[in-house]
Amino acid sequence: FGSNDFRNSYALSKFDPRIHYAINVGTQFGSRTCLPFQRFTADHIHEQLDTAGFVFWEDASNLHVNLKSHEVKVPRSIGLFYTDFFGASKGKTVDILKEHMLAADSASVSETEAKRKVSFLPINWAKNVSFFTRYDREAIASDVKGLKALVKRIQAPKRPANERIRQETLDQMNLLDSLPEQRYDRISRMARDTF
Repeated sequence: FGSNDFRNSYALSKFDPRIHYAINVGTQFGSRTCLPFQRFTADHIHEQLDTAGFVFWEDASNLHVNLKSHEVKVPRSIGLFYTDFFGASKGKTVDILKEHMLAADSASVSETEAKRKVSFLPINWAKNVSFFTRYDREAIASDVKGLKALVKRIQAPKRPANERIRQETLDQMNLLDSLPEQRYDRISRMARDTF
């Protein structure tokens, strides 16, 4: 934010990387599982953010540990927000991530301690393909046709020019607020007074 931006008063001085777990659980960048609660609450926010981290790392698609090659693979979303998670520390990447893992996951990562290499998994864009609907050009064309017909039905009928002029004259004479017979009396009175 800029220095005069009103949002500065709401910005956190120290960023909490656990928010990324909460945002990415259940998305194409994150896990396939869901959080065990419906919404975050102020009273339980820290426990819920910890739970989001545990759910994120518990998903097998987010953590690949190869004990033979001492390689730990983590999602690309962690790499995209590297400074949020690790700041400037390059060597302690996995140690910081272990804070947000369950004991079993943390232990398997610890076994790669000697010559550990961290790499990032490619983003799997196919994770949420089942949620997308296929584009159906014919269905959209028929929907547009139906909408156009509906708009035509709602529009007021076009009036001939002389009817429009008569309506404007009555409107100027303030006669449209009365019943037709009262209107006739008022018009004849006005005509008599004028001529």
